[in-house]
Amino acid sequence: GTILAFILDKTKFKEDNQMTTTIKKVGFPMIHNFDGDRRDFSPELFAFMDRYEGAEFYLEDGYGSRLGYTEQDYKDASPKVRFVSMKEAYAQDITMILKDPDLENLELLKDGSVFFTMIHYAVRPAEVELIKRKQLKAYSMDSIVDDNGLRLFVDYFGTAYCAMVEGIKVLKQTYPDFYSKDRGPIKALIMG
Repeated sequence: GTILAFILDKTKFKEDNQMTTTIKKVGFPMIHNFDGDRRDFSPELFAFMDRYEGAEFYLEDGYGSRLGYTEQDYKDASPKVRFVSMKEAYAQDITMILKDPDLENLELLKDGSVFFTMIHYAVRPAEVELIKRKQLKAYSMDSIVDDNGLRLFVDYFGTAYCAMVEGIKVLKQTYPDFYSKDRGPIKALIMG
C-alpha cells in the first residue's frame, strides 16, 4: 500500500500543457492473459487508499470475484470504488494491475498516463516501444527493490511453479522413457 500511496501522492498529470494537477482516477483492470490467474488487489487496499481526497477507483466488472470478493466488499471498503468495463478501467490517469497485460490491452491505456505493473523491461521490447509511443509514465513492480536490492513485489512460488510446469512439458517431449517406471530419478539444475 505504501508504494501505491506514493504514486497517488507524487504523480502529476499535465492538462492542456499548462496546469499540473494531482492524478485522481485510478483504474484496476483484471488479469485476462493467463488462464487461472486469480490475482487482484484485496478490498483492504482500497480502504487504505480511501484517505486520498478526490481519488476515485475504477475496478473492472468482476474484479476480485475470482478471490471470493463481491462488488459490495470493495464498495464497503471505499465509497470511491466504481465498477466499469475493462476499456474504462484501462482509460484512467493511473492503471494498476498485478500482471503485465497483452499489448492489445495496453493499447487501451490513455496516452501520457501512469502504468504500474510487472513490466520486465529487458524481455519485452515491444512493450517498451509502446510505453515510449504512448508516453506512459511506467513504474515496474519488478524493478522496485529495498535498500538491500531485494524485490518488494515478488511471487517466488508462482514463478518457480510456472517454470517447473514448462520444464516438465519439455521433458515429456524430449526425455527418453519419461513415463517409464524403470528409469531413475530425473536430476535438474535450477538456475536463477
